[in-house]
Amino acid sequence: MGRLSLAQLKRVHVQFNALDAANSSVREFLSRCTAPKTIESNPKCEITHRLRIDDQPPVVAVEFANGAKEVINCRDISCQDIIKRVQQKTEEMDTLAILKAAGLDNLQLSAKPGASRRA
Repeated sequence: MGRLSLAQLKRVHVQFNALDAANSSVREFLSRCTAPKTIESNPKCEITHRLRIDDQPPVVAVEFANGAKEVINCRDISCQDIIKRVQQKTEEMDTLAILKAAGLDNLQLSAKPGASRRA
């Protein structure tokens, strides 16, 4: 199972109905976010949660260090799927940071060989 990192995250907010057994994946995700090793990856990341008593789907709202936000509807998905969605966006940001540091942040990539060009 993938390890959760908060390195590129500014905030994580989780909302779910604590009485609904179907929300176990969101509860597990929240537990992983607050695990000591996960917090070590970014102690400044704000982790909050709100317990609800309605029938709305569980939600994970994430704000990344660059200000981008993503809201994940967690009905019928596993904790691992939630982590994968967060990690995918984090890896995108890491790649963009590496390209920027290498001076390639204006590069437009194309599926055609040799078709890459600067913007």
